[in-house]
Amino acid sequence: MKKQLAKLALTAAIGLALTLLACEDKEKKQTPAETQTAEPAAPEPTEAEKARDIAEALAKAKAEVAAKGSFTDTRDNKTYKAVKIGEQVWMAENLNYAAEGSECYGNDPDNCESRGYNLETAMKVCPSGWHLPTEDEAELLLHSGSEEELTEKMKPINAESWWISGVYDNWGAVFHIYEECGEDVCTHIGGTLKKFELSIRCIKD
Repeated sequence: MKKQLAKLALTAAIGLALTLLACEDKEKKQTPAETQTAEPAAPEPTEAEKARDIAEALAKAKAEVAAKGSFTDTRDNKTYKAVKIGEQVWMAENLNYAAEGSECYGNDPDNCESRGYNLETAMKVCPSGWHLPTEDEAELLLHSGSEEELTEKMKPINAESWWISGVYDNWGAVFHIYEECGEDVCTHIGGTLKKFELSIRCIKD
């Protein structure tokens, strides 16, 4: 009887030992993902942080164009001169993109070094990263230096008018930098019928 009890006790001890070894082995084989606490997710940026990032990206792009003095319109690979005036960066040449609603001056293919656009087309034809200037942006330009300096930097062709984004009934807003206005250079903001086809100088976003 004692021998049987001893044998049972030995069997139970061996079984318990095997169970403990199996549990220990399972713990060792667990993956780091099972044993480590997951890293907390990064917080979503706030609206203020998003706006700051956009502003920084735009400022960087503007500085790069100003430093280079030119940019390429990726729609047709035309390259345009660009100029920094005050804190603004402007096209120093007229846009010449063949969009619907534009035509060569006089509808003459020989005059296609520059195109005229009606106001509806002008509002949406600037290259990506550029836009048609607002009246406030044009006003700031016209007060950013002497009229002679503006003429030298913007290089208007004779008495040239450029669209801006103001619309008043059948009229559209334009700004002018004339090479000659009596004895002086002349700059001002005015208006004309929005169906007319005028030149465009886009401004960097």
